[in-house]
Amino acid sequence: MFREEMTLEDILKIEVDEDRIQRLRKLVKFDIPGINEEVERFLIRQQIQFVNIQYARFLAGVTFTESDVDALVRNAVDCHAHGGSDPFDRLMLEDEIAFDYSKAGMRAVVFKTWFTPSASRIQLVRKYLDKWAEENDIQPVKIFGGITLNKSVGGINPDAVRRCLGFPGFKYVWMPMVDSYHHRRVVLLGVSRFQICLDAHGGLIPSSAGGLRRLVGAGIAVAGRKRKSASGADRSS
Repeated sequence: MFREEMTLEDILKIEVDEDRIQRLRKLVKFDIPGINEEVERFLIRQQIQFVNIQYARFLAGVTFTESDVDALVRNAVDCHAHGGSDPFDRLMLEDEIAFDYSKAGMRAVVFKTWFTPSASRIQLVRKYLDKWAEENDIQPVKIFGGITLNKSVGGINPDAVRRCLGFPGFKYVWMPMVDSYHHRRVVLLGVSRFQICLDAHGGLIPSSAGGLRRLVGAGIAVAGRKRKSASGADRSS
C-alpha cells in the first residue's frame, strides 16, 4: 500500500477499505449524542487517513541522530511533566527529572500533580537541584508548578488558587481532569462527582470566574479543554 516516495497527496488518495471501517465501528464508542451512521463512518475514515499519514512518515526513512536530539532538547521547555510525588507509581521523582533536564541543557520544566498542588514541592526540589547543580558545575533547569482543580483540593476552589499564589514558582492552574465531566463520562463510564466549569451557554460559572479573576495580572497560565455534554452544554475537561 505504501511506498517511500509517496507524497501527501498520494497518501490521501488511498481508498479506505470498507471492512476496516466496519471493524472499527464495533470497537469505537462516540461521546456524541444522536450521531448517525454516516457521520460515524466519516469520522472513522478521517482517523484512518490520519493513521496512514503517520505510518507513511515512518516508512519514509526519517532518522534522527543523537546530536539532533541534543540540539532539539537544549533550551527546550517541558510544560507538562509528572513526577513521583503523586500517590501512585511514576518513573522518576521531581528532583530526578530536574537533574536529567539540567544535564540535557533544558531551559525549564513545569511539574503537574493530580491531587495536591505541585507548586508546594517546588521550593524543596529547587533546594536539592541547586545543591546538585553547584556540585556538578551545571546550570540548573528552572522549575515551576501549579494546582489541578480536582475534588481533592475542593474542585473549582478560588481560595485554593489564592493560597497557591504565595508559592515560589507557581505558574499554572489546571482545570479538573480526573474529576471533569469528560473524564468521568468517557474514561470512567459514569457522570457522578464530576466538575462543571462552564454553563449551558459556554460562559464561566461563578465559581470558575471567581478563581480566574485572581489570576489576572499574576502571570498564571490556565489550562483546560472544552467538551460538549450529553445535553449539548459545554463542559471543561
